[in-house]
Amino acid sequence: MDFKLLKSDRQIKENADIKKMISEMFSEIKNDKEVMAYLKNLGIEDEEFIKNNVATIMLLKDDLDYCRKCPGFANCDKPHHHYVFTLNYDGNNIGKALKPCELKIKDEKINESYLIRDFPDAWREMSVAKLDKSKVRMPLIKRYKEALETPRNWIYITGSHRSGKSIAAAAILNGFIKLKKGRGAFLNYPERARELQDYTYNNKDDFNSLIELYSTVDYLVIDNFGNEYKSEYVRDSITLAILNERARRGLVTIFTSEFDFDDVSYMYALNQAGKARGKQLKNLLTSYAIEPIDITSAPIY
Repeated sequence: MDFKLLKSDRQIKENADIKKMISEMFSEIKNDKEVMAYLKNLGIEDEEFIKNNVATIMLLKDDLDYCRKCPGFANCDKPHHHYVFTLNYDGNNIGKALKPCELKIKDEKINESYLIRDFPDAWREMSVAKLDKSKVRMPLIKRYKEALETPRNWIYITGSHRSGKSIAAAAILNGFIKLKKGRGAFLNYPERARELQDYTYNNKDDFNSLIELYSTVDYLVIDNFGNEYKSEYVRDSITLAILNERARRGLVTIFTSEFDFDDVSYMYALNQAGKARGKQLKNLLTSYAIEPIDITSAPIY
């Protein structure tokens, strides 16, 4: 007896569904001028080849559909954030790959301007224009505009804990980089000063390199100034070494601190013999930052 393999109705239906799906995807691709131009540029014009590879090509189209309505860099919600699908074709086979989108390339270029960035990614989008214009912050904004034009270009932001000092300093740093170009560094100073102390004992080359970087970078933020561990070595070989060189070069330096100039002078004096050094530090701040700008009563972000 001969046995024949019969196709079930379910199998026939599944095959029909697949054919219908391929046909619908093919139509979508054919009606997308941008995708068709992309395929033509790769050397792909044969419709049968497109049908046979419709799933791969549809990935490109779906990805492109999302990017054509781009929600902005910060709001990208694709599984592969900030990357786009590309296709490659060798005359026989088609493959897919990912590459950075234009916004990511631009973002990476901007990010290169920050040699050290001890603040959250979101703060890089902060600007002086976004700072609230409350009365207490107006002197800070005025000082920022002055510092853009004058050699006395240090800015000293003081205030209580969580008064927005750090985010204001980040906005100002972003402004200098955008308007004046050049590179900047934003330091969590207690941590970075401790790092330098460690390098003193076990990696003198890195110590010297970082002192050089902090002393010569175009724009430097010293965040949380005054809360670092203090010793004669930190005062003379780290803090004063950096600030004296930046003053000599006329480089923009921005501080955030809970302490005023007198507080800093007293803390860095350490002892009777160090009073002159404490006074030297205060004189630098007075000469280049002029006076502390207190934003204690400003709204907290």
